[in-house]
Amino acid sequence: MRQWAIVAFVALWASSASAAQLASISAGQQASGEWSVAAPFSTAEMKWTGRLRIDGPGVLELCYPGDGSTALRTFAGPTDGWQEIALHLRVNPPLAELRVRWFFTSETGAASCWLEEATVEPLYQHQIPKIDAPPVIDGDLSDACWNAAAYVGDPYWRMYNEARDARMATEVWCCYDDQNLYVAFRCETPDVEELVSRVSERDGFAWRDDSAEIFFDIGHDHDTYYEYIINPDEVVFDSKWFYEGGEWLSDWNYIGEWRTAVEPGAWLVEIRLALESYEERDLRGRPTGFMPLPTGDVAGILFSRNDRVLGESMSHADCVGSFHEVHQYGHLVGFRPNRVEAYRNTALRELEALEEQWRQVFYGAGQPDLSSMHTAIQRIPDALADLRGRIEAPAPAFEDWVAIGADLDALEERMVIARSAMAPLIARHRDPDAPWAIAVADVPRTPPALVEMRDDLQLEAARGEAEGVALAILPLSGSVDAIRVQTTPLHGPGDTIAATAIDWFRVGADGVLTPEFAASGERPTFLWWEVRVPRGARPGTYWGEIITTDGENAVSLPVTLTVHDFVLPETPSLAVSVALDSPGIAEAWYGDRAPLGAGEYWPFVELLVRHRVVPREMLADLTHWSDGEGLNLSRAERLFDRATALGVRSDALIAARPENLSGLDDPARALARALDGWERTMGQRPIPVYAAPGAELPVDLREIDRLQSIAAVDATDGPSLSAALLGTWAISPEAATGVGDCAQARLAALASRSEKSLAWRIAGAPRSYIDGRMVGWIAEDRGVGRIFWDAAGLVSYLDGDQPLRDPCPTVMLKAVRDGVEDHQYLTMLNELNALLGKKQVGDRMWRLRLVNQTTSRRNWDMVMNTRSYSRDYDHLLRRRQRIARQIERSRRWLRALGVEGELPGGELTAAAPR
Repeated sequence: MRQWAIVAFVALWASSASAAQLASISAGQQASGEWSVAAPFSTAEMKWTGRLRIDGPGVLELCYPGDGSTALRTFAGPTDGWQEIALHLRVNPPLAELRVRWFFTSETGAASCWLEEATVEPLYQHQIPKIDAPPVIDGDLSDACWNAAAYVGDPYWRMYNEARDARMATEVWCCYDDQNLYVAFRCETPDVEELVSRVSERDGFAWRDDSAEIFFDIGHDHDTYYEYIINPDEVVFDSKWFYEGGEWLSDWNYIGEWRTAVEPGAWLVEIRLALESYEERDLRGRPTGFMPLPTGDVAGILFSRNDRVLGESMSHADCVGSFHEVHQYGHLVGFRPNRVEAYRNTALRELEALEEQWRQVFYGAGQPDLSSMHTAIQRIPDALADLRGRIEAPAPAFEDWVAIGADLDALEERMVIARSAMAPLIARHRDPDAPWAIAVADVPRTPPALVEMRDDLQLEAARGEAEGVALAILPLSGSVDAIRVQTTPLHGPGDTIAATAIDWFRVGADGVLTPEFAASGERPTFLWWEVRVPRGARPGTYWGEIITTDGENAVSLPVTLTVHDFVLPETPSLAVSVALDSPGIAEAWYGDRAPLGAGEYWPFVELLVRHRVVPREMLADLTHWSDGEGLNLSRAERLFDRATALGVRSDALIAARPENLSGLDDPARALARALDGWERTMGQRPIPVYAAPGAELPVDLREIDRLQSIAAVDATDGPSLSAALLGTWAISPEAATGVGDCAQARLAALASRSEKSLAWRIAGAPRSYIDGRMVGWIAEDRGVGRIFWDAAGLVSYLDGDQPLRDPCPTVMLKAVRDGVEDHQYLTMLNELNALLGKKQVGDRMWRLRLVNQTTSRRNWDMVMNTRSYSRDYDHLLRRRQRIARQIERSRRWLRALGVEGELPGGELTAAAPR
């Protein structure tokens, strides 16, 4: 399914073009409002301009989506008459509007704010013309198509690594027909004799020469894009930056033609790129006649240039960081090439896959009467027939292909619903005598809802990793009674994963996983089945069954587990520290708010640490706090020793809560003594204090302890007086990365002015399994190694109103653990790739590194920003499997290259490289 689909809007500007009074206020007052532009497509950029006047002592703050972040601009009054203002707006997914919010405040007296001539115009949006007469590709730019309509605009491009425009002009023209994209460059230079053009072989590093570049995101998905570079001697580097068809096609080449020429003061390029180039390729790099269906008439494009005479690199659109920031590209608008047969081939392939799915579901269910089912299911046969007719029509238009693609996606969603609704019928048809069936549930939902009948269950995991799956027990003949899971071992390559390494739980309505249950009743029961792969397990494929039984009957589901040839470290790469309300737990268990004892606390510690998260207050709650000699760390030390054996991250622990210190006569001395004791025990100092929002700290703490402490700060309430004293603020990921709302942007700006370090704080439990799991991907994408999670709902110690015998995990805790393990996969591959970089041996090693980099770092299909990320669970699993394969390949090659010592991923037991 295509992601980041384009949504079309009509641009509307809500403000008046004439002078308007925004607000007139008195001292101590604030007024606010907003204007908005409906985004014409994802990541559209606009320039907002106007004239501002402030009469009196007022402050106007403008909050708007900037270049990848929520930007703030402040204007103080009174102004000296009218003042010109300009804002650079860009849609930041998942936003659909370019909204400018304004806040006008006066602290000391009456003030008025006026805005005049507010206008908005598109930026980096080329209305590309479709031509009838193609140019002759000879380096001569006198062809009629290189006209004003094809001219891209502003020739003085932006430096990508400096805050200024390039000194030399670069003019570009761009047009197209149904067969080709045409581009022409005129690259101004102070001396054509000084042009650098040393690369002489195709796919050499042409960007090191004077060169013109095109980066093309033809599907506008902000993920899959193509690169084209040419130097003055017509030597080309071209590549595609995504993984396709199960094999990395590093020898991908454009189809087309190109010529360069030189004239006084400039060198010229004329290019024809065949749209056939963007078809899928076979393993020999040849187009196959299948082209992805268009999602709209907008494509992402970046024209760039390397000027080696002056030492500048620049692009026509702002592209901060590098030319590979695909989500920052400009756009071709009205790009409507009608590749009828290539689109038809792709659409038919997708349709035939859906038709086969429907046949499997319909006939697998025994050809049931559809009239009693949901309307969406009843209409599937007609929808399939209608789509086939539209696809096979003689000459569908471009917009027809856009609509067909959208309808194929919608029909795929309906097929998921059909598989779920008809799962009991499929089970009855397969085995009419079975009293119940086992189906695979839709794990991102909590509780799981959609189910699918499968012939077997296929899982993958590293050594030292747990892999779970949500299942459903479907009653088929009335009520079932006391169905339990019979744990059985998995048998593999000369090894066995014992039944004791397999857990199963009932999934409650609130996502609580309760062990040792019996399924009964007439409704489906959801369970979580999980295998913990021993660290010493042999890599390879293991087989077994999930057997359910009521004592008389048994129903099973075959299981295949692939164990990867690497081991996850016990101590995770991502430190997730979770708040644990031990007084609240004690109250639920014992009826008072006394802290838990070590015995009662340990089950919570063990449960959390085994899920690769840290109970933040473990040390603080088990320390006996006292001003004098009564300070005692012994209970906490014993607990820490036990937790260390499980891989606890000690840098995520705190020495004290604020309330631990508030009743002491000399809190600074007590905290200092505790920190000294923990440094002796742990070899490092824990975080001195973590202050929850609104918590009050003792004022006499040592400066070093205050600066190393962390305050959790909410954007709505702002920092407390205590928080202002601490060195680090834990704020939301959205605020920390600049994509939050205006209140979060203000908080981040205040933290910057106050010179605070920033940490991530997540408040509340994840909304779904996928939201919890993606935290690991987002943190790795943003280079964050530690997260403070103030979350209820990860651990349950109540069953209804009654305390449980032991704390129970939740589906959300499983999600967080899985996300931490995903972070470890990405970290491990990056570490291996860094080692490969020290062993650059020939072209093959360069290609392996490129695949690794693309697999681990080019994650726009997974993470756009902290609010916009993939929720496609199957896509996540496919990406994770690719990462695992690259880890194994990299480890084998490093061993073959003679790298000594322990590699990331543990000891190697596999065969030679291949």
